[in-house]
Amino acid sequence: MLIQRAGSADWEIVKRLSAELSKELSGMSSQSCKELNDGELEHFLSFDDRVVCYLLYEGERPVGLILSCEVVNFSAGGMCGLITNLYVVPERRRDGLAVALVKAVHKEAILRGWQMLEIASSTCTHHEKLYEFYLRNGFNEIEPQLRMRLR
Repeated sequence: MLIQRAGSADWEIVKRLSAELSKELSGMSSQSCKELNDGELEHFLSFDDRVVCYLLYEGERPVGLILSCEVVNFSAGGMCGLITNLYVVPERRRDGLAVALVKAVHKEAILRGWQMLEIASSTCTHHEKLYEFYLRNGFNEIEPQLRMRLR
């Protein structure tokens, strides 16, 4: 198992794993996610100072992804990380891979001085296993997030 930071050159892998995640979660929301075009995705992955993306490999095969971005949350005391995507291929779940990805972002968050890691709690409350996973791994529900699609 190898976890490495994704960069703009990894956009195709990130796109494929993110598409697999979106397909799985599509039943959770009445609004589907806007798919980024290739140039947009490559562009966002180049924001090393604000976007943290790790890929998890077994040999040469990418089997997991975690994506977070830096946000400001005044109620948390400053800069925080928002985990927007966490995905492990179905046949490798329950093997500790998602935990390893969360730990990688946790370590990065501490290095960056982030005050907190957040997830979209409203998404998790619709997906019981995901919600329980985050609770088991140190997250607490503080205030559920709601979203409004703008485009």
